[in-house]
This record gives sequence, C-alpha cells and structure tokens, in this order.
Amino acid sequence: MGRDRQCGRGAGRQLETSSEVTPLRCFVKALSLVLALCSVTVADARELGTDFRLFAGRDAVARFALEDLTGKKRTLADYSDRVLVVNFWASWCSSCMAEFPTLQVMRAELAGERFELLAVNVGEDRLTAKRFLDGLIPGFSFPVLLDENMLTTRQWRVRALPTSFIVDPQGRIAFFAEGGRNFASPEVVDRLRTLMPTNQAEAPAAGRDDD
Repeated sequence: MGRDRQCGRGAGRQLETSSEVTPLRCFVKALSLVLALCSVTVADARELGTDFRLFAGRDAVARFALEDLTGKKRTLADYSDRVLVVNFWASWCSSCMAEFPTLQVMRAELAGERFELLAVNVGEDRLTAKRFLDGLIPGFSFPVLLDENMLTTRQWRVRALPTSFIVDPQGRIAFFAEGGRNFASPEVVDRLRTLMPTNQAEAPAAGRDDD
C-alpha cells in the first residue's frame, strides 16, 4: 500500500509474517504497536477535523477476514462495489470516543446508498469492544470487526488511533485520516457520495489533497 509521503517514515516498511517470528517476538511486536498507537493518539478529543489526505497511488487494500461481534467472519468481499469507511479504533482512545457518535450519524445519513462503515477494533476482545460501544452508543448498528492480534492493523500500516480509510467501489484506498474526524459533517458525507458509482463521472475534485 503506497501511502502519501506526508505520512512520514516507516510507511513502506516490510512486515514480518507470523511464520517468521517466535511467540515472544510476536508479543513484543504487538506490545510495541500498542504503545506506539497510545503515544500518537490525538490528545484533544473535542477538536474533530473534516480533512482527509489523498492516498497516493490508489492502491488496492490489504484483504482481511475478521470476526464481528457475533463471531461471524467478515471479509472485504462482503462489501464489494460499495464505498467504505474503515475505521481503526480502541476503547482507550479518547478521540475514538469523540468521533464514534458522528460515525453513527454518517451511516444513518447514507442509509440505502452504496456505502458501509466498518469499525475495526484494535487489540481488544469481543466483550471489551461491545461493552464500550453499548455504553457510548446504545443500539449502534454498524459492523464492528475484531483485530485482536493486530495483524490487519499492521498490514494497513496504521500508526495512530483513530485512523480512517475511505475505500472506493473498486477496492482501492482513496483517502485517509489520522486522528478524530467529524464524519457527520456535510463535507465528509459529500466526499463519500462523490465516490459512489453513480457520481464518479463527476468527481475530479475528490482527487484533491486537502493539505
């Protein structure tokens, strides 16, 4: 995945597969990732932006198969031909807590359109993730996927929580954002609509880098 250079060093690093590392090294790598994510979480959760960066190269996303809160395995193929927001989050992340209600509003706004929100929990178990969301957004309706071993998080080269990717109907990352965002804003909703199949012919402005 060819992230915009503005993402900084390490975006192109090669990841070791599980067959190449010992269990102890796996644990150390996972712990290091958690500590790194903690250190770069946006401090002021009250300030939510609306900007997204252009993802250079429009690379195809790394495929995954993750369980949802009911234990059902979900893959990206389940959501083909849709615009996706793939949001990486954790219960200890204050900015995640701030932006989640806006994610629910965004999904309701786009109900019936070719869109889906996938909320990928990083490094926590099913009970922790469900309790957090039940307390924050009673009756939440969007799919929540569990990345307990953080393999998908590494494959998508997530460096901060929350991180969100906007994926086009062809399965390519179009935009990304690190830190909390106001997904309920008209600016974000309009950006998503321009990527939908019926609107792509008139969406040259969607390829603009906001930075």
